[in-house]
Amino acid sequence: MKTMSEKGALSHPKGADTLDAARLLDHGGRLVVGVDGSEGSMAALRWAVSEAQLRGAAVHMVMAWRHPQSYWPATVWTMMMDSSGDTRQTMANAANTELERLGMEARQGQNAEITWEAMEGHPAEVLVRAAEGAGALVVGSRGSGGFVGVLLGSVSQHVVVHASCPVILIPAPAGESVPAGTVPPAHAHEPFGRIVVRVDGSDGSRAALAWAVNEAQLRGASVHAVIAWERITGPGATNGWAVGTGGPSGDTDPVMATATVEVTRLAKESVKGSDVTISCEAIEGHPAQVLVQCAEGAAALVVGSRGHGGFVGALLGSVSQHVVAHARCPVVLIPDPVHPRHTRPQ
Repeated sequence: MKTMSEKGALSHPKGADTLDAARLLDHGGRLVVGVDGSEGSMAALRWAVSEAQLRGAAVHMVMAWRHPQSYWPATVWTMMMDSSGDTRQTMANAANTELERLGMEARQGQNAEITWEAMEGHPAEVLVRAAEGAGALVVGSRGSGGFVGVLLGSVSQHVVVHASCPVILIPAPAGESVPAGTVPPAHAHEPFGRIVVRVDGSDGSRAALAWAVNEAQLRGASVHAVIAWERITGPGATNGWAVGTGGPSGDTDPVMATATVEVTRLAKESVKGSDVTISCEAIEGHPAQVLVQCAEGAAALVVGSRGHGGFVGALLGSVSQHVVAHARCPVVLIPDPVHPRHTRPQ
């Protein structure tokens, strides 16, 4: 492991089978970034460095490689294939050299502690292992090779299910074409922004709300809590509304009205002791589409990895893929602080 700080390399404490809620919401832990040389991962790196400045935290870059197949762009892979000697060692050395270059570029005059490490293995397993004890795992939503499947396929499901810290997915800057291997400007770190969070009363959404409030406090931002539901008929329907998703505050159904009041109460309680402004909104529609629409222009979209109704499996299937694919702001996935990792749904 290499470091660009006089403090030396950071350690990787072993995580427990259950999540420490206090550590989950700790905004001081190191930020682990998955880097593969793609435009998306470079955007993630730059975002992580800016976020680290707000938190007073360190950044740890991780590059995954697997012999004989590499997860890097073709240019880096070709360079290594042309080298003589121990191919595995050559790959590791080349990865560390590239990480050092990218880390220096990402700092761009900022006083951030940055360490890096090239790890052999499958990207999903490498990321989860490196993120043990971290404050967050940051990856780009568009990768080449190593992390191209991290957000839209089986690898993303593995990372979201098994990561013991929040997973933050960073889109490439909209409308910008950034060459692979360069670091684009940071995304959505303007002050006084708006953080959107999906709330449904579940443990996961409570953790998501608490994380959003902490992040808003750092940024001087506001929080917008969103309740989404769908009208359905047939099996699973209760008075015409999707079970557990909550109805509008003005709905005649007392269950849905009570649920909305409860979520509003939780939202207000979450900002006690802080100067964060919070607003609530109940919207009819598919959860993923509602969230993407509400997050337009937001600094971040925060959701829990377990929830009631629409999001009970949303972050392991089509809804999560829709949110990640279409949201134009960072998407923060908060793991369930109650259930052990090995009992989460597959």
